[in-house]
Amino acid sequence: MSGVKGVKAFVDHGFTDRDFLRHFLASAEFTTSTLKNLVPSAKASQKKEDLPYDIISALDNQLILESDVLLAYLEQPKSWLSFQVGKHSEDPELDDPSFLLRNFGEEKWYGAIFDAERNKKWYIRIHKVPNPSFIGIGDARKVDRSQNIRWIVAAEIAAGYVSLHWSGFSSSIYEAEDDTLKQNQFPYWQYIPRFFDELKNLFKGEWDYPDLHKIVLSDLWDKYLGKELDSFNYDWQHLRIRAEASGVALNARSAGSSDVDIRRGLQALSKELAKSAIESLGIDIMEDFGKFSNVENAILKTLIHNWGTKSYEFRLDRLNKISQDEIKKELIFKAHCYFGAKLESESPDALMHLLCYREYGGSAGILGFLINEIELGEKDDSDYF
Repeated sequence: MSGVKGVKAFVDHGFTDRDFLRHFLASAEFTTSTLKNLVPSAKASQKKEDLPYDIISALDNQLILESDVLLAYLEQPKSWLSFQVGKHSEDPELDDPSFLLRNFGEEKWYGAIFDAERNKKWYIRIHKVPNPSFIGIGDARKVDRSQNIRWIVAAEIAAGYVSLHWSGFSSSIYEAEDDTLKQNQFPYWQYIPRFFDELKNLFKGEWDYPDLHKIVLSDLWDKYLGKELDSFNYDWQHLRIRAEASGVALNARSAGSSDVDIRRGLQALSKELAKSAIESLGIDIMEDFGKFSNVENAILKTLIHNWGTKSYEFRLDRLNKISQDEIKKELIFKAHCYFGAKLESESPDALMHLLCYREYGGSAGILGFLINEIELGEKDDSDYF
């Protein structure tokens, strides 16, 4: 088997050559649609576990190339993104990444992998994560430490930035004291900064994290929130805020589905706080709705902008009025933005990064939007550090 229940990653059991490739293709690292796109002759009803055989056959007959398989993997929407802006002065040739299709690889960078159609250059970082399990039962039970998760981090190197893309997972940790296995989230935030540093050394990069707090809560907020641009209306919805200030921690989210009503959640909280504040002053809300609206907006802005924000999630859609009764919605941005506000923390809050959503293009889609906005800002690079 290529994986372990609950582990959404490729788990290596000591596979070799063709078995390694087959299990890698069958693992959670690849979606069924990605595999089918690699072999257009695949039937719609074909199951995922059968597709690796067709892909291996296509590789053997040179109907597809190893680079096609690697690009298909890299272009799948990833859940997590972190990036730095700046420049680099060298483009080293690293070890051949096609080696990784049939071998676990060493803990280092491989590449480049070229995407000529999109003019992108990718690199791959391998990291080995132990994933122990139990074998046997009763007195014969023992810990098997031969399994390892292969965690792949993909890097895109461009003229003005470097970005890292990855998927999260949980791995097993053996507790010797009570002879148990625990499933823990893999602490990616401890490794991503190191991977950036490795790339800086390899590429002589002068990169640094942008000021994501400013980009999201000032630049994008002022540009899109409640605005109409180029005859389009923009729908900005506040989905979650995590903040901490003056000894008070705030963790508020909008309830329900991805189509949550903007009047609920965070705005419902700000509305109630504003109502309480206005009424305490003896002001009739209905008679002076303007003051109530001003207080409500001030409270919402304080909660999101100024209350020691650690992370913030929002969604932005473009609305195009086709006719009197029809509005077309274009998905622009949805991500949970971690601002790296607690650098000394042993939690995700130590790293500037974003949790991205597949329907909004995953990490590549979110990166494209942010880089485009930074470039459109026509500001000096120093404004974003």
